[in-house]
Amino acid sequence: AASAGSGNPAADPIVNPGHFQDARLDAVCNQCHLAGQRRVLKNGYSEFDFRPGMRVSDLWTVFVKTKGTTAGTEDPAGAVSHVEQMHASRCYQQTSGGLNCISCHDPHEVPAAGQESAFYRAKCLECHSAGRVECSELPERRA
Repeated sequence: AASAGSGNPAADPIVNPGHFQDARLDAVCNQCHLAGQRRVLKNGYSEFDFRPGMRVSDLWTVFVKTKGTTAGTEDPAGAVSHVEQMHASRCYQQTSGGLNCISCHDPHEVPAAGQESAFYRAKCLECHSAGRVECSELPERRA
């Protein structure tokens, strides 16, 4: 970073999305992975104007199907993007949005070839394991 060693974190141009507590955290991923049925860029912006710390809604209006309006899609939930699939998941809904992209996906790490299933299963088991008291599912029903 340009400010490396300067001792001034405010001068660092690199933004850590993990410091965000709201939709701005998800927006870093959603800027590309929220497809929706249609994305409309707001007046005066280009698709390259997004910066971490902004919300997707600052630049785009994204139209997504509501549950039950699945005509023309293969997915019974009507989801057309990773974000919509996550939002339709029971895990996301039961955590009141506490689950986000970086709960499972480290943007700086890729599972080894052939190890993807084991990698993501381990991520699921971080929350869905017998030792987790706060989990509402019976142990035999957990992932």
